[in-house]
Amino acid sequence: MRRIRAEEATKDLPVLLVTARAELSVRLEGFEAGADDFLVKPFSTEELVARVRVHLSLRSARRQLASRARHLEALVREQVRDLEEKRRQLERANRELEDLVAIASHDLKSPLVSIRGFAGMLEERLADAPEPELREAAHRIVY
Repeated sequence: MRRIRAEEATKDLPVLLVTARAELSVRLEGFEAGADDFLVKPFSTEELVARVRVHLSLRSARRQLASRARHLEALVREQVRDLEEKRRQLERANRELEDLVAIASHDLKSPLVSIRGFAGMLEERLADAPEPELREAAHRIVY
């Protein structure tokens, strides 16, 4: 049993133990060694054939599940690669957007600094003006 399970070619083969010993300890020992099922002599041929069919069917289902799992793992790896590429693209676009915002902010601030400077000078000159609305308008421009 241990050699069957140790070999790559036979490790997944269903193993049915057939014995005349019906004690629970013998059956448990067989299962612990890697057996898939157990038949006690005397047994019917129909039961043996039915159990073999069940275990072969289970083996086929396990193989299909393993194949499907490998396929799904490959799909997940592909999706992860795609998401990583999209993340890199978004990071590049975000850096470009940040650069654009910095440039636009700088370009917008330069004229405003000049306007504020001139408005400050205007406010100073209008500090003694008799028209309060002129003083208020200059003040609003500055602040």
